[in-house]
Amino acid sequence: MGKRVQKLLSIAIVIMGLVAGCTAGGETDVSESKEVVNGTVGVLLSTSDPLIGGGKPVEPEGNQGGYLIRVDRTANCVTIYEKDVNGTFTIPVKHMICSVGTGENTPVGVFAISDQYRWRALFGGTYGQYASRITGNILFHSVPYQRQSENTLVPGAYNELGTKASQGCVRLTCADAKWIYENCASGTVVEIFDGPAANLPEKPEALYLDPRSPYCGWDPTDPSGENPWKKMPIALYRVRDLTVKRGSGIDLLAGVFALDVDGQTLLKVQASGEVDVNRCGSYTVKYTAVGATGAVATAYATVTVVE
Repeated sequence: MGKRVQKLLSIAIVIMGLVAGCTAGGETDVSESKEVVNGTVGVLLSTSDPLIGGGKPVEPEGNQGGYLIRVDRTANCVTIYEKDVNGTFTIPVKHMICSVGTGENTPVGVFAISDQYRWRALFGGTYGQYASRITGNILFHSVPYQRQSENTLVPGAYNELGTKASQGCVRLTCADAKWIYENCASGTVVEIFDGPAANLPEKPEALYLDPRSPYCGWDPTDPSGENPWKKMPIALYRVRDLTVKRGSGIDLLAGVFALDVDGQTLLKVQASGEVDVNRCGSYTVKYTAVGATGAVATAYATVTVVE
């Protein structure tokens, strides 16, 4: 009888440990062992929060990573840094919108990327693309999918990007998760902190996915050749020819705007071409906008300078 009680207690302890791991650590670590690539478990290195540009971060022994990843829990933004000529990570090269965990589910500290996975089983029977382990069962990965298929995205979760929404992992667009997966090898340092960060730029935006859209099961940034968003155009509006008097000022972007493939997300428009308002003549201005899918819209206008 004593042995039976002892056995039951052992089973109960194991079950309690599994439950604790699911509730306290974020997306459940349930994928098959054959998916493991780099074989080591992420380790908490430090709970310090070095200032950006304030010196080298803590790095694992033997780390040859070319990047530092900083996750701002307050802004829900990831910034990737590379080294300057002094070997310090001060040069921002990418900014990514993300969703960290609700509450304190995403831990603050300095960690190192370990295992990486093309697909990863997540909490609630969902899956993530391009997962990179930060520590324990906290990972970078795409917004969840219902199955291991690129056309089964959960659109509501995609629309939460930029807010705290996960069980602890750092959710990204497919393109951003893929970039980390392909460019940030095992040993790359990850700092998770609470902002504000003095040099954080305007936070990137993600497209809004209308759940009524026939394409809402696809991440617009997914590089797959089957992605229907890749075939959708973006549009420039209010590009028009202008006539101005010599010596007067001109705002080439006044009234000009562009919308991404969802028809409502505003894009940054760039105007290129020299216009000399002190010299009469005709000048060509090129307008360009680039969407989240990589689609490019281009338009031209003529600016005529007269007496």
